[in-house]
Amino acid sequence: MHNKPLKNVPATNNVASTGLANSRRLAGRYMAMKKVIKLLPLFCLFFSLSTLAGPWHEVAGSQKLKFHKPTFEEEMWNYVINITDEKFEDKNSYSFKYQVKGSVILVHAYCDITESDIKSEHMFLPLDGGSCYFEVQYDYKLKKFLLVAVNGEA
Repeated sequence: MHNKPLKNVPATNNVASTGLANSRRLAGRYMAMKKVIKLLPLFCLFFSLSTLAGPWHEVAGSQKLKFHKPTFEEEMWNYVINITDEKFEDKNSYSFKYQVKGSVILVHAYCDITESDIKSEHMFLPLDGGSCYFEVQYDYKLKKFLLVAVNGEA
């Protein structure tokens, strides 16, 4: 089997020339794969976290704050599940409304909500409904959760 030499390397019958062409071609492929391999873990982490996030809706009067919602949602769920004894619906069934005031992110979570209610510009939390509705307050400067309040059953 004969490998084709690269275009920029003159083809000769010399074994050294053919070997050099092959090694350059393989080195180029290796460097390209090395770049892909470095980015692969970041891509996997971002993709896996982005599939976690439910719909998030910012309400009127909220200060602008850029935060990675899938990462925040994962941290929030870990905290909520560990701090309460409640049984929650499937995480994918929740939608979230949030408002930023000062250094606090106020989050209301809903598992049973109409599209018009979730897209309204105001925060609201039903009086009952159990773990289908809950509120979380997080101070992003202190990097800690301040409150978790899960609704009761009527």
